[in-house]
Amino acid sequence: MPVVLTACSDDDDKTPTVNITTGQIPSKNVFVTIDGTYVGTADGVTEITGTVDPAATEQHLQLKCPSMFVLANTGNNIPPLVKNVPTFDITVKTLNGKTTLTGEANGGTITVTGDVTVNYAGENDWRLFFEHKYPTSSPCKLTGKTFEIEFTSSDIYPQPQYRGNPLEVDVEEMTKTLFAKIPEAFVKNSGFTAARISFVDNDHYEVSFKDAESDEWVKDESEHRYMTMSNSLYLFDEPEFKEKQAEYFNLKSAGLNYSCSPMCFAQQKLAYDLFSKKEWCVTMVNYRYQDGWDVAYFFPVSTSECVFLENWTEISDSSNPLDGNFGFITRLEKAGSLEVGATAKLHPVE
Repeated sequence: MPVVLTACSDDDDKTPTVNITTGQIPSKNVFVTIDGTYVGTADGVTEITGTVDPAATEQHLQLKCPSMFVLANTGNNIPPLVKNVPTFDITVKTLNGKTTLTGEANGGTITVTGDVTVNYAGENDWRLFFEHKYPTSSPCKLTGKTFEIEFTSSDIYPQPQYRGNPLEVDVEEMTKTLFAKIPEAFVKNSGFTAARISFVDNDHYEVSFKDAESDEWVKDESEHRYMTMSNSLYLFDEPEFKEKQAEYFNLKSAGLNYSCSPMCFAQQKLAYDLFSKKEWCVTMVNYRYQDGWDVAYFFPVSTSECVFLENWTEISDSSNPLDGNFGFITRLEKAGSLEVGATAKLHPVE
């Protein structure tokens, strides 16, 4: 049963004093500020747990507020990111009629301060000020770097490995032949021959495409964000950009009756910004580099739940042998006997 937070009156000065209890606090009674930006009332239900000593002026409790979350890697699963709500160890003190709180979570990297007052309805109002002790996004290996990739089978290619029972066909060679249709289709559909990716700061990246006719770079004007964890790169793109990108990856122009999903390799949609409900398409790739960034490799994440080739779906029944082959290797990848090893080879630009 939920615990109702009430207030009592001091007979001497008639000023309401705070009665701290454990339980759930409705969002309307929790006012949140994060890193100096006022967010508003809390999302969901804030929880206070622990043991309260009514006779003490200092309480040691635990606080969880859904508005203050952190993103965590699920370990190559789908979806790749989850929102974790950290538990804050807080100290609540009442002194001279004022109730204040301090605390921290995640090893002290996030702190909270605040106060508790009684409103006109006799309910406790909690004002919480969260602050990241360290920047939420620190420079990573990609920050400040720019890469280019050409839409050719030299820069976009598979590294197939077949581990199933022997077959009459060379599955790995079939995979390479069909995979070459992907950059071919992109060029035909878009009129672009290359892309340039610039990680301009710790949070944002920019994308430009090279026009086949003018040989000039055309910048995409939508917003792009990113974050890294270890050697995992998370690209956050607006849904409209992914839908446009998916049109470029329609394989019909390369002789296959397969269209790309509107998510276009993204594994999930996520509203990750603490100050906004805006949803982004999240694409997780693993990356590695060699020879002092002479070349970088991006590998789209593929799991049993979301295999790479399932980004395409057949758009019509056809007797086209290529369609049958594409469906065949997709089934092998889904079954786990074929690892496609989709690879994007990027070249650094000074």
